[in-house]
Amino acid sequence: MPRVSKARNPDRALAELSEVVEGRYKTALKIFDYQDELTQEAIQAIADRMKISTTGVVQINDRPIKLPPETIEKNTFFLAVEIITNLALMGVRIANYQFNPRICGYCRRSIVKKAIKRQKRR
Repeated sequence: MPRVSKARNPDRALAELSEVVEGRYKTALKIFDYQDELTQEAIQAIADRMKISTTGVVQINDRPIKLPPETIEKNTFFLAVEIITNLALMGVRIANYQFNPRICGYCRRSIVKKAIKRQKRR
């Protein structure tokens, strides 16, 4: 379910959105960096296509607000990585996609080394 800002001030809501996008971007970058060059090119091609298609306008308090280009760039990059990862979860492999062993494929949270060691003992 999408996160809905409780902020009444459009600037505050935009700041919250930028914060969420930044966190998602950092996770996507970790997954991206784990991929080989061919897979990185595929991810970048998807992100570029989405950037072309986006208006970059969101509704905040029923007012259209134009997103900064950096936010659009980071969000489309995240979405491209998310698409490739979700396809891999469904058994569709794009290029040479590999799951990053330090990030959960389902929830995208970091897996700490202790949890990995605990699983090996079982």
